Amino acid sequence: MPTYDNLDGLEEVRGKINRAITRTDAAAVVDDVSGLAALTYTADQFWTVAPGDYVVTAKEGFSYLVAASDASDPDITTAGGAKLNLLPNENGEYNFRGMLPAANGSTDDYAKFAKLLAKSATDGTPPLIYVPYGRYYMGQTINLKTPARIRGDHSAFGADQVCELIFPASTAGIIVNRFNTLNADTVADSGGADGAQIIGIRLTGGRGDAFDETKSGIWMRARARIQNVTTYGFAGHGVYAGAGSDGNPYMGNCNLFWVEFLYTELNRGNGFHAEGTDANAGNVLHVNAKNNDGWGVYEDSFLNNTHIGHHTLDNDLGRETSDSPAFFSKQTGAGTSQSKMNAPSTVSPPTFERVSDTCRRS
Repeated sequence: MPTYDNLDGLEEVRGKINRAITRTDAAAVVDDVSGLAALTYTADQFWTVAPGDYVVTAKEGFSYLVAASDASDPDITTAGGAKLNLLPNENGEYNFRGMLPAANGSTDDYAKFAKLLAKSATDGTPPLIYVPYGRYYMGQTINLKTPARIRGDHSAFGADQVCELIFPASTAGIIVNRFNTLNADTVADSGGADGAQIIGIRLTGGRGDAFDETKSGIWMRARARIQNVTTYGFAGHGVYAGAGSDGNPYMGNCNLFWVEFLYTELNRGNGFHAEGTDANAGNVLHVNAKNNDGWGVYEDSFLNNTHIGHHTLDNDLGRETSDSPAFFSKQTGAGTSQSKMNAPSTVSPPTFERVSDTCRRS
């Protein structure tokens, strides 16, 4: 363990700890994550650490616990051979940057993200994951099996912080699984993600050659809250609330889901799509659906969902369509496509469509 006599003074070290809002029992304080490379188990070195020590980074405020030297799967192994596991902040939230992802939009960061999701298994509580500014390539679908919260600073209707998860072509983005589902399959009881939250994240797909609704940006097979999210360029729908007792791929229950401030564009299916016997009583607020191959908003739940304040533009099949008794309020659309209500849906007030410089009641 290093002594502080050779640094710039104990007061400066204490200041770094305080500024980073980190632990006062840290065995080592490094200026930033680049300093982690010097940590080693080798005795009598300036940056020698031992299992059970705490390490903090002053600039980023990350905290780590030093693992045993023979630990098989640590979060990070430093250049000096020390093995570290990322700790949550004082609010119980893990900062994904603390896993040292490449964050360049092309190197696969999925394994590092999956490690954070797996941390829920250690103490029975679901992980809270903060995704800061950056472009993170996920080489495969993120399957949620616990009610995790994934949070970033992305704005669905703005051009500010881009917290982006990028996926390969013909790959689903995030699937919120029920206790008996995984991907497009049914499985033995293995834990469910009911209550998961996806907030302030942009999900970008690689389109793919053909439509496949199981390859949607976000697929809710269990109930979830989706807020301030962008889904762009997936082989399926932008957001898919698809669940019921109909068998694969619809098995699940996402009743009472919540979607708010969704921007969805250039997906091979519909911008937002609800379908199934257990995809009911959801609230869908302020969807901006543009340039999708299907409908802007597609509603075919067994009972009903509530839709408020959508805007759609240039979706190939039209603005919105409903085959269930849903409630639509204050929808707007642009282009030449029409709404299509095949079931006794309630539309209040009547929707309007802009054609050239005039508005026409649809």
